[in-house]
Amino acid sequence: MKEYQLLLFDLDDTLLSSDWFKEGIMQTIQSNSLTRHVDPAMFLEKKLMLPKPLITQFKNRELSPHEFRRARWKHALSHFELFPDEDAIDELHGLFLQSGMSFIKENEDLTCLLQDLQKHYQLAIVTNALYDPLLKISNLKLAHLFTKDNVFQAEELDYRKPDPELYWAALNHFQAQPEQAVFIGDSWTHDVVGPMELGMEAIWVNHQNVPPPSSHKPLEEITKIMELRSILL
Repeated sequence: MKEYQLLLFDLDDTLLSSDWFKEGIMQTIQSNSLTRHVDPAMFLEKKLMLPKPLITQFKNRELSPHEFRRARWKHALSHFELFPDEDAIDELHGLFLQSGMSFIKENEDLTCLLQDLQKHYQLAIVTNALYDPLLKISNLKLAHLFTKDNVFQAEELDYRKPDPELYWAALNHFQAQPEQAVFIGDSWTHDVVGPMELGMEAIWVNHQNVPPPSSHKPLEEITKIMELRSILL
């Protein structure tokens, strides 16, 4: 295999399962006085079903991340005839973050894999995540590998994958060319097509083993992150 210098990882649903989000939402709905009567599973379903106009507004930067988070809560709550003010929504969101983050725990096998990869490659995270990536990383016990210096956040940089500027922020930091880097993630659009269009290689974490949506040919396709050991080490 060609020698690479830099491994760029997605965070959510790549290094971190989305279970923390689901568990955090359900615990919040059950414990908050405003929503205690709401079925938590039904609320989660509505929270995950985002209206396309809202997504478009966010992608077009017509909504800030903070405004988008509020709008997402408002949309889900409206299905249950709940119309709280912004202070109540912010309180609900704060409770969700506290609850959700408590479900993020260290994965010792993942830690070992990343430590071994670090002996051979430079590592970084490039993420669109809205919910404090550095706190997630801390709870995963990966703060010794990923710090503010090598975590490139869309919310901070004001670019979102697949905008090339976000990938270039990471490449430029490491003084690497696209052909020296491999992007690893679960999103076909953000973690495969975007990086490959820039000249990087990509490893697709295809959890559901679905067919590729386009003709792009990633370097490898895996279903579990631990498969990287046999590919990159």
